[in-house]
Amino acid sequence: MTYPLTTIRTRVQQNQFFNNRAEAKYRSVKDISFYMFKDEGIRGFYKGMVSNLMKGIPQRGIYFYFYEMLKSNFIAEPIDGQ
Repeated sequence: MTYPLTTIRTRVQQNQFFNNRAEAKYRSVKDISFYMFKDEGIRGFYKGMVSNLMKGIPQRGIYFYFYEMLKSNFIAEPIDGQ
């Protein structure tokens, strides 16, 4: 749902230059959005999403596995009677 914002943010960070290094390719976020839609269509906003999911899903799985494992090993059990 928010992936198009990530794509726009990436383009803002890159702000690709033409041959003249002093002149930026895009002037604003509105400019980026307009040209992305004009040149690439709606699919342009979702470029790289599949590879990001292929990286992110296993990454989150590994994170939560180790989080739960470490949480159960390092959290002290309450002592009876106290």
